[in-house]
Amino acid sequence: MNTESLCSGLERTSLFPIKNDLLEATEKTLQTRKHGDLIKWQSVINSLPEITPSCIAFNREAVTIGSESDCSNSVRAELERGLMALHPWRKGPFDLFGVEVDSEWCSNMKWSRLENHLDSFQDKTVLDIGCGNGYYLLRMLGSGASCVLGIDPTLLFLAQFDAIKRYLPNLNGFILPLKSEELPFAAISEKRAKFDTVVSMGILYHRRSPIEHLLEAKKCLKPGGDLILETLIIDGNDENELIPETRYAKMRNVWSIPTIPKLLTQLQTAGFTNNTVLDVSKTTPQEQRKTKWMTFESLSNFLDQNDCEKTIEGYPAPRRVMALCR
Repeated sequence: MNTESLCSGLERTSLFPIKNDLLEATEKTLQTRKHGDLIKWQSVINSLPEITPSCIAFNREAVTIGSESDCSNSVRAELERGLMALHPWRKGPFDLFGVEVDSEWCSNMKWSRLENHLDSFQDKTVLDIGCGNGYYLLRMLGSGASCVLGIDPTLLFLAQFDAIKRYLPNLNGFILPLKSEELPFAAISEKRAKFDTVVSMGILYHRRSPIEHLLEAKKCLKPGGDLILETLIIDGNDENELIPETRYAKMRNVWSIPTIPKLLTQLQTAGFTNNTVLDVSKTTPQEQRKTKWMTFESLSNFLDQNDCEKTIEGYPAPRRVMALCR
């Protein structure tokens, strides 16, 4: 992780007062959060070809950096080999100088559910919790965000972001290898470096205490700030929740999946008001699937082969809600 880039980049943003606190939290985390392939990934990133992009577009379905005409076929092949060495790519799509990274998730479909609410990012400082490799972070910048800080504990996702950012040296977007509970909340509050918008997509059901996660998001928000929340739900008009016995759709650490009424109560308990459901969607194999950029199991392997309305464990198949909370 390039801390020099973080330090110099944050100087241009409202987050500069907590720069040292963020770095301290990151250094503490990296003492225990390691990966055997980290040196290999860093070597891959350092070996990526030097190419200057002639165009950059974060507001397309595939985040686009450069065009085919910016490099030769042999250089493009070298770039593709390097990016493929960072397999699996979970979020995307990306188009880097004509190399189409067709990720497991067609994340543009989830992004489209926010299409009528993109003013939540205009000129805003944003915290993206569980940001993955930065696909949504880049889309937020493309929608006018002034600065986006992403956090995600998965070091491979940071390596993928570093590979992309190699071609975006002045980007006002950063990713740190932190979980939300590892953020320096006291410094964020005391130094008035709070965020206009917090985004949490695909995180809530991985937390033992959903209320605690919502309170963490609230601690990071300015008064009147927005929380954009996306999470799994189950059907029902009562305040019920599904607590899987072991796994859910082969996922570990899925602690609870609420109905929408239960979720709205959780949000109110955490102090959020004006909670608006923007979208409810069933996850389909068109949105989540195997590709050459993610060759492991995907949604079709997580569902009952005889009944696609159920997971392989017999639970209701994944449905997701997108909500805007203030």
